[in-house]
Amino acid sequence: MPRVEGDKAYLVSSQVSGTQCLKFSYHMYGADIGSLIVYENMGSQMVELFKISGDQGNQWKKAEVQIKNGNHYSVVFSGVRGSSYQGDIALDEISIASGQCSGSPGTPKPTETPRHLSGSCGQKGYGLSDFPKIVGGQEATPGEWPWQVVLLHNVGDGTFPFCGGSLVSNQHVITAAHCVESMHWDRVKIKLGKHDLSVEKEYENFYIATNGITIHPQYQYTDYDIAVIRLSTSVEFTHAIKPVCINSGIDFAGQLCYITGWGTLHNGGSMPNILQEAQVPVATPQQCEESYSSTIITDRMLCAGFSQGGTDTCLGDSGGPLVCQHSDGSWYLTGVTSWGFGCAAAGYYGVYANVANLYPWVKQVTGL
Repeated sequence: MPRVEGDKAYLVSSQVSGTQCLKFSYHMYGADIGSLIVYENMGSQMVELFKISGDQGNQWKKAEVQIKNGNHYSVVFSGVRGSSYQGDIALDEISIASGQCSGSPGTPKPTETPRHLSGSCGQKGYGLSDFPKIVGGQEATPGEWPWQVVLLHNVGDGTFPFCGGSLVSNQHVITAAHCVESMHWDRVKIKLGKHDLSVEKEYENFYIATNGITIHPQYQYTDYDIAVIRLSTSVEFTHAIKPVCINSGIDFAGQLCYITGWGTLHNGGSMPNILQEAQVPVATPQQCEESYSSTIITDRMLCAGFSQGGTDTCLGDSGGPLVCQHSDGSWYLTGVTSWGFGCAAAGYYGVYANVANLYPWVKQVTGL
């Protein structure tokens, strides 16, 4: 039985294959409800099929989920405990039948919840690999990091990738100030949902940042290295395009987090086409200052990586996310790739804009 916030209870079906219609009823009621998540488990990979979070009222609701897969798989129900015992999640009338669903009642959309509550942001996409896995990293699973965006410089008849960023709402992207300080907004394009830069048509949408770029007014070289891009069109969220939560004060020091991007795989190397990921621990402020100098490191910065080197962001990853997973399962934008000494050099951490300490400005600009 789940006893603390973030604990999970599971219900697993027997194996099935082919096109199936999953039907079930659920009841989520109380003051501190967590999340109900349904996965398709194929052994090496779990794909999210359904998710809903928060109080759904004192009533039973029905759901249908269409599953299409030629391989063998099982269905996994996961109940994630909320912040206290004042609520419960119940399931009933579960059935899995071959064929198409009728289309009614359909999968309900999650209710709107405050930004920092589980379910409204920070939920992974297709690839739900949470196993320890840029420099020293590996290729990400398609759709695994749905908030990752690529910034493109619009020059003449072509566009060229130059930095990364993170989708934080349906109209805002956070990136590094040094990425866009010399860019005019009408020269920057944003691609969302990208995995392979060499493939023109994946699941991405294309937005132009015509509403402008806001750089932190105190930005100076490496300090206050954060900027907000406002998109010209509201983004429609999909499995491959979702916002990440913004860290407004959670301390992740010592926790293993993830960095992602299309930056070079080694210092002086070429950029890969496939999105890369790597797992790195967040350093304490003391470790960060010892790595560089207390006169260089400010509280608007944080460090992440291994003291022995080997895993780090590199050229082209700038502006991209350092994300950490909270106990409620949601992922939080904790750092924005900023600078460092070389790439994965021993004795030197990667340095990131400290999102939690810069959050008051982010909130002022975005309203989030």
